Amino acid sequence: MKVFLQSLFLCVGLCVVFGSASIQANDSCCSRTDDVDGDVACDCMGDCGCCSDSPSIWNAYVGAVFLTRDRPDAGIIVGRNPPNGESFSRGSDFDFNTQEGIDVVVSRRFANGDQIEGRYFGIDDSTATHRFTTSGNFIGAGFVGPAGSRFDGLYTASLKSAELNWRQPLSEQLTFLAGFRYIGLEDTLYYTINTNVASGLYENDNQLYGGQIGADLSLLDPRRPYQLQVIGKAGAFENNADGRFRTFVGSGNQQIGDFGQGESGSALAGDVQFVGSCQLTRHIAARGGYQLLWLDNVALAGDNASISQTNPSLLNNSLYHDGHVFYHGAMIGLEIMW
Repeated sequence: MKVFLQSLFLCVGLCVVFGSASIQANDSCCSRTDDVDGDVACDCMGDCGCCSDSPSIWNAYVGAVFLTRDRPDAGIIVGRNPPNGESFSRGSDFDFNTQEGIDVVVSRRFANGDQIEGRYFGIDDSTATHRFTTSGNFIGAGFVGPAGSRFDGLYTASLKSAELNWRQPLSEQLTFLAGFRYIGLEDTLYYTINTNVASGLYENDNQLYGGQIGADLSLLDPRRPYQLQVIGKAGAFENNADGRFRTFVGSGNQQIGDFGQGESGSALAGDVQFVGSCQLTRHIAARGGYQLLWLDNVALAGDNASISQTNPSLLNNSLYHDGHVFYHGAMIGLEIMW
């Protein structure tokens, strides 16, 4: 939330500093004036790139996303031995940080008003940690051991998304979109026991390919210099998932165990964006907003660590890829139109 507020204040500041002058400007093709109600109106003459009569052909947006992954499910990963339901470490003990990444959008408008649009965004190595000392004999992370064992857990996740959409206006403020999307999700959980005595590494990789549909709704008159949009998308995907769990001993990380396999299955994804923008000049606009992203039926390290707590060889027989993950966070950047 702190990152979102900082991004929002920055975007508002840019609008106040540059937008006021732009609104009052009178260039050769577009004049913005106050109407009788005190609102800002846009009067276009000729080929006006900043009004809706003749919109720009190319649009390019470059910005940043600040995304946070939700906590994993609360399954037991390290628990008391013999198992009695008591946990020393659960997936829900890992609280992820907010991680920044790049966000790029390029679109091309055609004479009939349709657009083709490509977007890429991604974040690397969002992290969460959990350190604890077992209060009794333990089992989990591929090992059994005595009370008083110290664990250092590190959970990392990386997200990539690339999409290509065809956009068709249904009205002045509503646009339908459909296209192809790729989503890559890497989920990794690493435990070290008593610093360098032993360690266990869970690695899960998801490669999602599929189609999506959605809509882009403008909540304000598109002729206004300030805009507010809601963009929603949902898609069905083929998920090529891989899972692997390895155990090591000693400071040299000698591998003593290797379990896992790959599986394919269907997956679902959806996202919603709330985007505000303001026109700084005829060709430049500032954009900021908030994004929510859901993924269902994916393979996650925390889930597979939990189902194999007492028997890692289970991962040789079946990869659990029915997990779900949620990302959310702020977006901010600049759009160039020509």
